[in-house]
Amino acid sequence: MRRTSASVAGLFLVIAALATNGQPAGADKDKEGEASTANELDGHENPPGADKNAPSYVNPCLGHEGYEVHISKPTGITKNDVEELAVEIGGETTTVKSSSTPGDVLGFSLVLAPNFQVEYVQWLTACGLDEDAVGPTYEPGSQRRYWIRRPTQESILPFIAAQVGENLKAPDITWPNKDPEFGWVYVTVENDIRISPVEEVYEVQTVGNLAGSVTVWVRATPNKIVFRSGEPGSSDIECSYEQATAPFNIDFPSSCFYKYENSSSIGTEVRDAFLTRTTLLWEITASGPLTANDPESWREQPIQVAAVQAIEIANP
Repeated sequence: MRRTSASVAGLFLVIAALATNGQPAGADKDKEGEASTANELDGHENPPGADKNAPSYVNPCLGHEGYEVHISKPTGITKNDVEELAVEIGGETTTVKSSSTPGDVLGFSLVLAPNFQVEYVQWLTACGLDEDAVGPTYEPGSQRRYWIRRPTQESILPFIAAQVGENLKAPDITWPNKDPEFGWVYVTVENDIRISPVEEVYEVQTVGNLAGSVTVWVRATPNKIVFRSGEPGSSDIECSYEQATAPFNIDFPSSCFYKYENSSSIGTEVRDAFLTRTTLLWEITASGPLTANDPESWREQPIQVAAVQAIEIANP
């Protein structure tokens, strides 16, 4: 009886950044490669009422007799701080401190430097006599000082990379040599392995506030596959993405194939089938400094392998 194949997909992303910053990105994803803008990304918000170019801006100093000019400017003071990195997984903010085995938790693992440095710019708001007002020319009690997180490539990229990782597609494997009647492949046959074409994943985002603005992008391109047959004692085979998606010739095996030496009746994790694992490795490129291991997406599914036996009939 033909068995319905079950599949498990996941991904593995490892990122180590020279300097990382902020909370999970919350802006809308781009459409067709267009940049999405997050002027108030979590952790990068402007002080309330400080942005004079905001559509909702209202001068808070109106009616302050003699001090009706709203002062909003940097003080020239900056600072660095060390924070603990958090990322959003499954809608919950989770602090990530160490790696986990790929696939054993929600099919997703993300490793980032647990501590990172953040740059802040000090911002001043007050009601004053004129735009150049300083010190004593401010209305008494109107001065407010804020620390604004500065958007940088290094601080935003890890979170964009995490978004890319969450959108990687698991490879969909096909067996061109599979028996069309019974749905299995045969032992001692160089069975071609193919996957359906997979699109690259691209995320771009512009983050801006009074301290600055930066546009960052991360691209993941399918690079190669690693096939694990599930056959005891076997070795993994590796094929380039081009080989794994190339046309096949039923009469000639390609450079991406696997030859089973045993039938799947010998007993494995799945009854009467070998549990295969096909892993797609992706190449990461980015708009700024980002150190990342190749992300992976994978699919596990059973394959039945049959042995052809010849029956010799003796002459009477």
